[in-house]
Amino acid sequence: MASMEELAREALFQGDFKQLAMILKQWQPTEAEEAYEAYLNFSGYLAIEQEDWKKAEVLYDSYVEKAKREKNWENYHVGLHQKAMVLREQGHLDAAQHLIAEEAEILTQYFPNDDYRLAVNLYEQGYLALLQEDFIKAMPLLEKSLQLALTTDDLVLQGCSWRGIGQYHLAQGNNGNAQEALQQALQCFTLAEDSLGSAGVRALLEQATLTETVRREENSEDKMI
Repeated sequence: MASMEELAREALFQGDFKQLAMILKQWQPTEAEEAYEAYLNFSGYLAIEQEDWKKAEVLYDSYVEKAKREKNWENYHVGLHQKAMVLREQGHLDAAQHLIAEEAEILTQYFPNDDYRLAVNLYEQGYLALLQEDFIKAMPLLEKSLQLALTTDDLVLQGCSWRGIGQYHLAQGNNGNAQEALQQALQCFTLAEDSLGSAGVRALLEQATLTETVRREENSEDKMI
C-alpha cells in the first residue's frame, strides 16, 4: 500500500491539486514524525497553486528553520529553493535570487558532485536572470543546467532545462530555436508522464508558433509593399 507521501507526490506529479488537498487533509503528521518536512513541502506546493503566498512563505520558513536547526543541509537547500520559487512567483526576483545564491553556496559545500542538485539550482539562476531580462547571464546558466541534467536519468529535470532554453529563445524572438528546444522539453515531460510539465510546454509552443506565424505574415506584407 502506498504511503501518504507517495500518494501526495503522485497527485502533485499529475497536477491533481484537488486530490493533493484531500491527501494533505487526511495526512496531518506531527513535527516529530519523519514525514513532516515532506508534508510541509507538499502543503507549500498547494498554497502556491492556490496563490496563497503568505501561507506558502510561512510553510517554507518553517521548513527552512527546522532544517537549519537540525543541520539537515539537504532539506535546508530544498527549503531555500522552494521559498525562492514562492518569491519568484510573486515577482520578488531580487529576493529570490538571494536565496538561490545561498542555496548554491550550500550545494558547493555539501553536495559538490551532485549533478542533479547543481542542475536544478543553475536552472533557477538562469530562469531568474531571464525574467530580469539579463540575457547575457541567463543563457550560459541554462546551458550548464542542461549539460548537467543530461548526465542524470531524470527526464523532468531535462525537460525543465530544455524548457528554460526554449523560453530564452522565445524572449529573444528566435522562434525556430525556441520550437526546437521546447519540442525536446515536451518529449522529456511526455516520457516522464508529467502532465503538468507537458501542458506548460504545449502553451509555450503555441506561443512560439503564433509568434512565428505573425512574423512570416509581416515579412510577406513587407515584400508586397
